[in-house]
Amino acid sequence: MEVPTRVRNEVSEAAGDSEDEAAAALEVILHALSEPEGMRAVEEPSAQVIVDVQEWASLASYAVARTYAPQSPLRYAGFSRRVTQLLVRIVTLLTVQLNKLGHILTHPTFSISINFPWGVSASVSWTF
Repeated sequence: MEVPTRVRNEVSEAAGDSEDEAAAALEVILHALSEPEGMRAVEEPSAQVIVDVQEWASLASYAVARTYAPQSPLRYAGFSRRVTQLLVRIVTLLTVQLNKLGHILTHPTFSISINFPWGVSASVSWTF
């Protein structure tokens, strides 16, 4: 589930100042996460799953921060509906990955949130 360099480059090229460019960059991410090779086996080490989810979350955040990040003044009053829908779909796919930690760790808890204007953040905690 590691972010391929190709995807990172495509997101960098697609992201920009407009909401359409933010959506295009998020569509690149969503497509890559939806591919069969984008999903890891349950046996993957928990640390690697966490690293992968953080990597994808940061890529989604980059895509929206290029458009929405704090500037004086902010250009847009919140995420567009299309951007929000794409972020929700990306977060849903990342949640699937974090749910796998229940098979690896004892009592894992996690949260993934969508935050304006920065994008997606993920946190994981567990007990031994």
